[in-house]
Amino acid sequence: MSVRSESLTPKKVNYNRLAGGGAWLIGVLLTYLFLRTFKGDPLGLVGAVVVAFIAQWLLTLAERPLWRWVLRRKDGRFIVASMAVTGVDGLLNAAGLYPYIGALTGSNLVAMIADVAHIDPTIEKPAAFLIALAIGLLVAALAEYYWELD
Repeated sequence: MSVRSESLTPKKVNYNRLAGGGAWLIGVLLTYLFLRTFKGDPLGLVGAVVVAFIAQWLLTLAERPLWRWVLRRKDGRFIVASMAVTGVDGLLNAAGLYPYIGALTGSNLVAMIADVAHIDPTIEKPAAFLIALAIGLLVAALAEYYWELD
């Protein structure tokens, strides 16, 4: 009879996967915020959470071949649809974030930048859209990018 021994050393934490999961959860939150803006809130709190998780999961699966291709991983390939899905993911994230961009004008960050650049600290709607879109696309890309890193 033999006794199987288990290693007593803790498993190594994959911080890239942890960061990818964190970025993915931010994408879920931003999609959730977007879904709660529907007139009459037909999904409600629980429905919006469930739909946000499912939507982000499906979008992630569709984006995966592109990011594996970008990082030269197995099963990676350039697919135009994956780029389009990344764009849709970024737009969903941006739509959840957009209503809050205007509140940045009262933040120390915007005040600091406006002070140094000698500009008005207000954020106009086109600029708010571009900021929200850039952050939305960044969140969509970072989730897959970090997940696929070694």
